[in-house]
Amino acid sequence: MRRRYRRLQILPIRDMLGGDGVDMPPQHGTFKRAARARSGDGKAPGQSHQNHNERFAKKIAEV
Repeated sequence: MRRRYRRLQILPIRDMLGGDGVDMPPQHGTFKRAARARSGDGKAPGQSHQNHNERFAKKIAEV
């Protein structure tokens, strides 16, 4: 059975400092972790950008 949670919850500071918290669903396990993306050359996305920046810097140095 699916549990319902109130969208708006007003809690006094006294209650929050006393240990009470917001009534909400658990934050872990909600979504399946996605596979890490790869670029066309098989490297991670950050690596291909780094190589591009290095090539760009070499072209500027040649000029």
